[in-house]
Order: sequence, then structure tokens, then C-alpha cells
Amino acid sequence: MALTLAIGCSQAISCDPQAASYAQCEQFRQELRRTEDQARTAAEQQLRGAADEAGRAAEAEARRQADGFLAALRRALEEAIQSLRKPSSGSPPPTPVPPQPAPNPQTGLLAPVPAGIVLTVAGGPGTPTGASGGYNNPLPQRLSGIVCHIGPAPDHCANQQYGLDLIPSNPSVRTILAPTDGAVALLDTGPGCVLLKVAGNLNMNICHFDRFDVKQGDTVIRGKTLGNRSTAHIHVSLDARYDANGTQKANRAEWSPVPFSGGHAIEGQDFPALEDTRPNYHIGRTVVSTNQKR
Repeated sequence: MALTLAIGCSQAISCDPQAASYAQCEQFRQELRRTEDQARTAAEQQLRGAADEAGRAAEAEARRQADGFLAALRRALEEAIQSLRKPSSGSPPPTPVPPQPAPNPQTGLLAPVPAGIVLTVAGGPGTPTGASGGYNNPLPQRLSGIVCHIGPAPDHCANQQYGLDLIPSNPSVRTILAPTDGAVALLDTGPGCVLLKVAGNLNMNICHFDRFDVKQGDTVIRGKTLGNRSTAHIHVSLDARYDANGTQKANRAEWSPVPFSGGHAIEGQDFPALEDTRPNYHIGRTVVSTNQKR
């Protein structure tokens, strides 16, 4: 509805025939016109009577009263126009939708250290750490009846067959970060491991902490500080120990190892599972962390 206010009151109102409230506007304009006519007639009668009785002084007073009446009428009209312009109580204005953040284009895992640090895959005797973590060490792929341990032999077997030992380029930075979002399923204080339940109902082992900054049951996001490392290298491995409902499988033999490749590549670097007769085939490979500490 288009409304125009001027000194002419009802003549100053124009109603838009295309507007939804046209009928309401036109009715209001007609009622105002009748009120103006009545006021004008009353004012004219007062003027004539005043002229007969008191001459020009009475006529001036009558005009003043008429002007006051019309001024009050204009104020009432202004309030009516404002009320018509406001949305009705039954139709509240739409709530603005806040802008949505752009989706995160990153996929896979980030390195478990702050951005800029280079991680090198260690493996085999004679390395700076004596680590054995470049896949398929020891052989064969599975050791029947053997429980795999972190640190003491047997190491990197069974569900940790595709574990990696990663040496940070800056020894003074001991912070370990979450490579992805997840939930802290367990803190293993023996070897100093954080076990994260991550996307796809997978378990991620991150090991060799001397201090934990999280507790069991915590939900963490990528880049969250998990704690400080205790050794020169960081051990990471993936396994499928949870079923489709997210429940841990009772049979440890079903905790299938998962390599860091495809959707689980580290910093876009693929570490595929190759032939079992070639131990430590990823030794010496490097990744550069882009993980931002949060």
C-alpha cells in the first residue's frame, strides 16, 4: 500500500489498487473524508454564529479551534499510516539466515604435529630411534596368537600392521595434535597412547605421550592438543575394531589393520599396503604438516 500524507488529509491519501490492503485503505480514506466534512460544517456554523455574536474576534477564535481540530486529525492520520506500514502480529518478519561457513575442502588426516614441521618415516635397526615403523615389520603380516604391543616386541603387527613411526624435524616441539575429529576412547598409560574413535568407526592409535591434555570421553577436533610426546618419534596406526553400530568387536582377530591411504592418507600422502615380502617399504618418506593448533 502506498500512502502519501499532506495538509489536505483525506485528499492526500492515495491507495494502491494492487496492494493487498487496498480495501482497508479505501475504507479509512472514506471515513476520514466524512469526518472532515462534519468538522468543516461544524466550523462554518461556529464561524457564522461567532460573526453574528462577537464579530471578528469570535471568528478568529473559531478558526483557531478548527485549526486545532484539523491538526489533531493529521496526527491521528500519521499514527494510522505508521500502523498500516508495520507487519501484522500474525505475519512476523522472516528471521534472517546467518551466512553458512564454506565446507572444509580438506579430506583424510593431517599430521599429528603443528604446521610447518616435517615428519619422516623411520624404520628398522640403525635409525635414530631404533623404530620399526614403515609397514610390514615384523613378517609375516599376521603373527597367529600374538598380542601386538607398542614399544617392546612384537611391534607393528596384528591390528597395528600398518603403523608408522614418524620423526618430527624439530625435536624441541613435543606437542602432539589430533590429526582429525574424534572421541577419546581410551588413554593407555603403559606405552602412553591416545586411542581415538574416528570417522568410519575406526580406531586411531597415537602413541608415546609423557603427558595427556585430554581425558577418556572427550570429543576433540582436528588440531586439538592431545599432549606431549615422550620419545623422538610418534607412532600412529589405524584399525577397524568397531562394528557398524560403533561397538568394539569382542574378537581382537577381527580388528583389521587399515593402511594410511585413500581417504586415510596423511596430508594427502598415500601410504598403500604393498607386498608382505618387502618390510619397511615406506622408510624415509616425508610429509609436511598443515595442522593448525587449536
